[in-house]
Amino acid sequence: MSNLLTFLRPIPLSGVQRVLIVQTGSGSRLPRLVERSRGLFGEARVEVLLREGDASLRDEIDAASIRVARWEERYSLLPELRRHPFDVVVLQVGGATTELRLLPFLLRTRSIVAFDEELGARAVTLFRLPGVIAHLGILGEDRTRFEMVRRAIAKITVVFLRSLLSVFVLLASNAWLRLRPFWRR
Repeated sequence: MSNLLTFLRPIPLSGVQRVLIVQTGSGSRLPRLVERSRGLFGEARVEVLLREGDASLRDEIDAASIRVARWEERYSLLPELRRHPFDVVVLQVGGATTELRLLPFLLRTRSIVAFDEELGARAVTLFRLPGVIAHLGILGEDRTRFEMVRRAIAKITVVFLRSLLSVFVLLASNAWLRLRPFWRR
């Protein structure tokens, strides 16, 4: 999984050596996305990870390396991609999402950049992460930021109350075990 610094850094515009574009949207936008990434990150090596359903787009994309993510290779793909960290991992926001939508968040990278439908680049930071997650449909149906914050607070509260109840049950059972011999006499 990406570390916390990944979600705190702005888009690195200099010193970028390797860029991985993960297809998390429509395959028809990938050729333009490769060009836009090349323009944004200069001389970086641009690699593309296609989903198996869009493997026919391989000839249309001008990238240093194009790989097709096959269903049969799903258990070997992530460790192989994590072996060589990327400077930037690019994902698409908006439109239909694919089975690769969580992959950018699991890779080792300095920065994650989301491109919208108009090819505008946004760094995925802690403040923008809820919006990107909602666009990718990771949480199910579209949720507003208020609903996401409310759910987070509710989960934290439930975890705290569950922990408090567990401690109370453990203390009560310990007290019962210690006091039971006195009541038997």
